[in-house]
Amino acid sequence: MLRLNELTDADIFEMGDEELAILVRREKAFEGISIIPEPEEPEYAEVPEPDAIYYEVGVGYSGGIKFANAESAQRVVDAINAEREHQVDTDYNQRIGYENKYISPLGADEHTIATKVHHCYSRGLYHEIELTLAENERKKAEYEKLKKEYDEAESAASWINEKITEARERESEKREHKARVIFLWDEYLKLADNNTEVAMRFLNKADPEITKDDVDSALAGKKDGEVVLEAKA
Repeated sequence: MLRLNELTDADIFEMGDEELAILVRREKAFEGISIIPEPEEPEYAEVPEPDAIYYEVGVGYSGGIKFANAESAQRVVDAINAEREHQVDTDYNQRIGYENKYISPLGADEHTIATKVHHCYSRGLYHEIELTLAENERKKAEYEKLKKEYDEAESAASWINEKITEARERESEKREHKARVIFLWDEYLKLADNNTEVAMRFLNKADPEITKDDVDSALAGKKDGEVVLEAKA
């Protein structure tokens, strides 16, 4: 059972997802960081569509009279409109004040009385919605509590994941460099008719940063039959 700081970059690079997950949890255990599964946000019940209708007869600007059926509302509309010629309006002068009004004639298109249809909830369904929303709030509060605990634990352990990522990136770069060195060496060695000195001169001119030690190191670690043609030239 090795800890993170006892593993090489190659060890970490070779690990699969499950092995890495175990490594992270083991480091958390050693460091006293809580191991908390990521919570799933629950599904919340949807608010149902309104199940009731009421009919409103507009009266002035302060709202209207509401009826449970269209027929009653229409009778009121008809009665009001029948007395249309006797309807008046009021107005005022700002200098005199809003409290002191005078009668003004009703315009031809003013205060048209009509029935408006509104959708709403029955009392029983409205109560059910209250209970549903309360349950949704309870679920959300519980989820947010668990999510906060999870996020705090993950934040405390972020350095573990960072070290693993850095190790894997270093090893990946090292392997890519090795593959490139082997690829170039094999190419230039062929062009030099297997003359290693000439091949090294070719390589130094093409990429001065690659040294003989790089070539020796790459070739020493080359596995039999290793495929390196995908390396970037």
